[in-house]
Amino acid sequence: MNSKYLIWSAGLLLTTLGTPGKAQVSAYTFSSSIGTWTPINGSGTPLGLAGLPDWLAIDDNAFVQQGVDIPLGPLTTGNGWPIGFDFHYNGHVFDRVGFSTEGWLSFGRSQDGAHAVYVPIGAAAYTPISTESDPLAGGMRRHRIVGFANDLKAGGGVSNWPIQIRTFGTAPDRTFVAEYNLTRTGNAGGSFSFQIRLSEGGGDPAAQIIQVIYGTMSVSGTYSGEVGLSGLDASDHNNRSVTVSPYDWQVSTAGTDNAATCRIPSSAAQLPQGLTFTWTPPACAVHDITISDLIGVGLGASATLSWAAVTGASSYDYIITAGSATDPVLLSGSGITGTSVDLEDLPGDQALHAYVRADCATAWGGGLPFTTVGIVELVCGQPPLQGAYCYGDMEHRTWTYSSSTGDPVRLIFNAGAVPSGDVLLCYDGTDTQAPLIFSSNGNAVLDQVVSAPSGHLTMRIMADYLGSCASGNVDALEWVVGCLDCDPVLATFSVVDDCPNAQFSVNVQVFSMGTATALTIENDGGAPTVEAGATGLYVTGPYPIGQPVIVSALNGVNDFCSSVSAPMESECPTGLSEYGASPLRVYPNPGSGRFVLEMPTNTVATTITVMDMTGRTVRVSSDMAVQDGRMVLDLSDLPDGGYWLAVQVDGQRLMSKLQVVH
Repeated sequence: MNSKYLIWSAGLLLTTLGTPGKAQVSAYTFSSSIGTWTPINGSGTPLGLAGLPDWLAIDDNAFVQQGVDIPLGPLTTGNGWPIGFDFHYNGHVFDRVGFSTEGWLSFGRSQDGAHAVYVPIGAAAYTPISTESDPLAGGMRRHRIVGFANDLKAGGGVSNWPIQIRTFGTAPDRTFVAEYNLTRTGNAGGSFSFQIRLSEGGGDPAAQIIQVIYGTMSVSGTYSGEVGLSGLDASDHNNRSVTVSPYDWQVSTAGTDNAATCRIPSSAAQLPQGLTFTWTPPACAVHDITISDLIGVGLGASATLSWAAVTGASSYDYIITAGSATDPVLLSGSGITGTSVDLEDLPGDQALHAYVRADCATAWGGGLPFTTVGIVELVCGQPPLQGAYCYGDMEHRTWTYSSSTGDPVRLIFNAGAVPSGDVLLCYDGTDTQAPLIFSSNGNAVLDQVVSAPSGHLTMRIMADYLGSCASGNVDALEWVVGCLDCDPVLATFSVVDDCPNAQFSVNVQVFSMGTATALTIENDGGAPTVEAGATGLYVTGPYPIGQPVIVSALNGVNDFCSSVSAPMESECPTGLSEYGASPLRVYPNPGSGRFVLEMPTNTVATTITVMDMTGRTVRVSSDMAVQDGRMVLDLSDLPDGGYWLAVQVDGQRLMSKLQVVH
């Protein structure tokens, strides 16, 4: 088969809508105060190991899998740990978190399952605000809160756990706390204790504040780290800077870039216990932005953009860009009085962001990343599309196919595999919230046929870090996908053996042409094709024995409405291929064990070979005399069953089939 690869390209449609204000986490309001340092003291869930000496304390760890509180490998993605309530951050709703022993946490969503959170290990974790590190497109898992980040490790000591987490209070006013007790990596010393707190705020997104409360923060010599909030990418930040002696954190300033740091002072007077940094969400910000019903239309796409109502707002504006809210506007609308809008003429094959602003706000809120890459319209009445993809470690990728007429969609995998730890899922709908119709967990992918009655099929691949196509562990996935918009060909296939000539043919009985006016009967055995213009019996072949063949009665427009045989094989034993077509008469047949063989001449049969029906030799006799053209062969010791008899006599090769019945 010639594979026609789906190549994703990008195009732009440029329009403008005024000058959008800078948005995202930079719109949060910062304040500083002195409160009370109240450590968890073992009342929460501990992560890591306590009681280790500094030289043995755990370094470079990520806690990303609920229940795995002592990571033993380089796991950087998992289902995360529960916050205990929905927390709105940068316009999005999160309910899971992952933790880094470098002094920060990362947000995630339960809807992303086993890959809800992402926490890198190593150098990328030391500078979480300024480093781009989420391998997933869009960066939703890159949203972070940073208490104090550098190359840190578990603090050691008898009673201090590296990280403890706890959710306390009653709904809707609960508080989530993550407490860190860390030190510098190696044997450099230092003590860094702080808490990251998330407030439920009565369920009001505008009241869900973020706090970092500091305990003991001390170190010998010069030492600095990143502090603050980070969003979709490294340009989306709200961080603090302390770089001027005496390094008083009580008068920190806003970071001028994403690499700003705060230096630990030499005196606790400049960083007292209970110092509290608070970030408050902007008033009138739009939250819960979603994209749904995203389908391909021609070379572009359409979708529905929705959001949660904002108290005090009477209308909303939206923009679609290729990145930030300051990028050129590709699509826009204003004065929308509802909380949803249909998006038409979205550019195809492109990563996009959606921003929504209430009329009571002056800046755009956090954008929602989405993509039209892999959003494809299937033009029914045309041949199915063929696609291929070689995915990499830690990659997530989604395709959505929609039929142009609403007919069901069918997808067949014809190459590739998905190893354990990775998963390929197919859904009957436009997104991953639709009914699941196939999972590679416990199922082979090759030759899998997946049908979506809704007319929309969404396919998603999610990989771990332990091997993928790109790393050379498995072959690329290849598939064919199209509309199931025709009536299928109805045909049966049967083998007709010609054992004396060591060959066979296949009878194709066509009972119905379906919606096709003509069929082509093809095979992978090298025999000529056969054209069929009506129902009836057609013969294809011959094929050599020992070579399976697949025969197809093809609908010329849509392969999905063709009829394809299973591998067809001769029942002749392959061991007979060396014998020719000269006949050998055997009687009585069936017989109880003694058989008479009629020969064409009175001579010596130099070799007689008896084989079972699989071609396995069960007896060989030599130099047996022939009298009056006949010879007696005793097979009474063989079990009941069918056998092949091959005789070489006077340069001739003779053969016959016989049946032993006691």
